[in-house]
Amino acid sequence: MYQAKDAGRATYKIFDSQMGEKVTKRIERERELVQAIQNNNFKLTYQPIVALETGEMLSVEALVRWHHPLHGIIQPDDFILIAEETGLILEIGNWVLAEACKQIKIWDQSFPQAKKLSMSVNLSGKQIANPDFFDFLVHTLEETKLQAKRLHLEITENTIVEDAEQALNTLSKISALGVELHLDDFGTGYSSIAYLHNFPIKALKIDKSFIHRLKNQGKGRALIEGIIHLATVLGLDVVAEGIELPEQLTLLKELNCGQGQGFYAAEPMYKEDMEFMLRKSGNIFDLNKE
Repeated sequence: MYQAKDAGRATYKIFDSQMGEKVTKRIERERELVQAIQNNNFKLTYQPIVALETGEMLSVEALVRWHHPLHGIIQPDDFILIAEETGLILEIGNWVLAEACKQIKIWDQSFPQAKKLSMSVNLSGKQIANPDFFDFLVHTLEETKLQAKRLHLEITENTIVEDAEQALNTLSKISALGVELHLDDFGTGYSSIAYLHNFPIKALKIDKSFIHRLKNQGKGRALIEGIIHLATVLGLDVVAEGIELPEQLTLLKELNCGQGQGFYAAEPMYKEDMEFMLRKSGNIFDLNKE
């Protein structure tokens, strides 16, 4: 039944052995996720977000990794969807938020330049819909003594489309605290322009699929140029995701895209590697490397 629903309306699916194997694997993954939460088997990595003109690190995005005792490191794409569907994302997402806020305050004590950084954290639709989340957010900011303006919460259009009215209420309260809301994966959702008009968004993150199609001429360039122009008119910052090639960086700078992240600048790194980088090079990345 669920397979048929996922496939769209007016369709059907016949149960077979392959589907049975998927169900078994899913049930096992759910059980392992519950154990992972209980055993604290998650760790955060941090990917720098930099100013494209100067290479200065402006923010870091916290990205969760599941350290499985048997299968090693499991990437978010392999467990976040199940966590969303089962509701386990509430515990995982709240842990990520609290841990990220604690970590940046720890860096403040050891690295003076860290005090200029913001922390970006992905926010699940389940968290937005949860009536207790706002209080949890306030408690986390108070407990860690992190200034609200240094926290950026990233949302996607898909996380707010189910109940836009309720989401608007929650996000407006969050914005009133001083926390910035960034629209992630921009251009891949349903009605981006409407959300920019109605929701208290401070920045757009251009989805990496658009960056990967960026060429000197053609629709790819025109599309990104249009997004940047729209953001400029609305007074929004722009962050390009998934920058992997020097050619992409050059074109984005030509289009006056202010910020970016991706493997070309730095891959996601664990806190130890981030601290090594802060000690070695401060908060400047060489974006003119060969």
